[in-house]
Amino acid sequence: MKIHLSQYAGFCFGVKRAVRIAHEHLKKDKDIYIIEDIVHNRYVSEKLKKEGIKKVKDVEDIPKKNSFLINAHGVAKAIYEKAKKRDLKIIDTTCPIVKNIHKKAVDLEKEGYRVIIIGDRDHAETQGILGNVKEGIVIERVKDLGKIKNIPSKIGCISQSTQDIENVASIIHELVKKAEEVKFIKTICKEIEKRQEEIKKLSKKT
Repeated sequence: MKIHLSQYAGFCFGVKRAVRIAHEHLKKDKDIYIIEDIVHNRYVSEKLKKEGIKKVKDVEDIPKKNSFLINAHGVAKAIYEKAKKRDLKIIDTTCPIVKNIHKKAVDLEKEGYRVIIIGDRDHAETQGILGNVKEGIVIERVKDLGKIKNIPSKIGCISQSTQDIENVASIIHELVKKAEEVKFIKTICKEIEKRQEEIKKLSKKT
């Protein structure tokens, strides 16, 4: 058996950054709480747990004035507000790329667009983006468009940073047929794009 290893294998910039920030704070603070795993990696989550990270179900479960670490995927605006009300020290490890997507989503809504997020509905990143706008719509696949009763006339479209490029393109292709105006902002992480291209190249070698 011959194994082909991608040159992009391993953690992305956002994950490395989040883990680094967590370790830096754990050196001086042993009362750090999370409500979601910092990244989607069991090994990393277990290691951080052993180092002192405490996981709870809700921000309300974190003792007042303690530290609250936000994961790399980001959270909804309401989570920040809850944390501030409890006077928690916020350690924000949200990937800067995801933070930028939050801003773009908010800006689109301010410009009068109905925000459509192309992403996995239950993914933490998608939920975080959705939680930063008033009336967002999540679309996972082209077939989901049929579930929308009234397609908004003015659509502002963004995507989860780790979405498949071809899936995003196919949804946009259908949206422009249905809406009067579609403003699409490309928000797929460039590193993810490179990984997807590499996978295609490696698949041809097998």
